[in-house]
Amino acid sequence: MTEITLQSVTKSWGALTALKPIDLHIPHGEFLVLLGPSGCGKTTTMRIIAGLETASTGKVLKDGDDITNRLPRERNMAMVFQNYALYPHMKVLDNVAYPLRARGLAKAQRERTALAALDKVGLAPLCRPSAEEPLRRPAPARRSCPRARALSGCLPDG
Repeated sequence: MTEITLQSVTKSWGALTALKPIDLHIPHGEFLVLLGPSGCGKTTTMRIIAGLETASTGKVLKDGDDITNRLPRERNMAMVFQNYALYPHMKVLDNVAYPLRARGLAKAQRERTALAALDKVGLAPLCRPSAEEPLRRPAPARRSCPRARALSGCLPDG
């Protein structure tokens, strides 16, 4: 598990302040949901944590280490958006394994890691050979598939 801390993190684009100073501590094992109106900084905060956006000021700490200026690939993190972003022509296992394929992992390793991620979110049974594409699955499966995809990149084999 990982501990995340934001210390006086802000984000501005010129005169526009997208994120006022935020201090946040997410202990090991915590589940965090950011709620708020459009434009309040939820996505900006998550993008800064993931390294997809650079903080204007402040620090991002992961397990006490300053990762503020590290590249996204060096952070071993993922995020899941409300839009499921599933590939409709792919089966569940292929959807989850896709980022691993993009990294160049061998097929056997991709499938092993993707199955482990699917097992963690309770979707491993959907990976039998006759399984349908995720867009034809019930809503809970469509919501869990992207979580498994994000998780697969953070597992030891991923």
